[in-house]
Amino acid sequence: NARGQFKVFTRWIKHLFDEGADIFSVVLQSPNQPELAEIRKKGDERRLIGCKMLTQQWSDAGDLRIDAEEAASQMWLTSNFEIYQQSVANLGWNSDKYELWLYETAERLLFVDVAGQSAE
Repeated sequence: NARGQFKVFTRWIKHLFDEGADIFSVVLQSPNQPELAEIRKKGDERRLIGCKMLTQQWSDAGDLRIDAEEAASQMWLTSNFEIYQQSVANLGWNSDKYELWLYETAERLLFVDVAGQSAE
């Protein structure tokens, strides 16, 4: 089911950012180094491709409240390292709280409610 797949996605994002926080931070702090900028660009592109693949499946199954392309954009945007970093470093959240926030926020944005109606 779409929500189960999305839960796996949010868990994976949390794990990726937990384990790679130091590397992601260096990449973000070095925008003028072409090699690091390329790494970031490729990572962002891969994440967007993954978001598009998932949201298209969910759209085909009737699980989304918005079109697949918009859902992929919102999913991609909410699952970026900068938001993780700000929540952990500046808000004092632990990564479990970030994962829950990511899941609950994107779930409200992306999915139809349990009765199958738009959540508007």
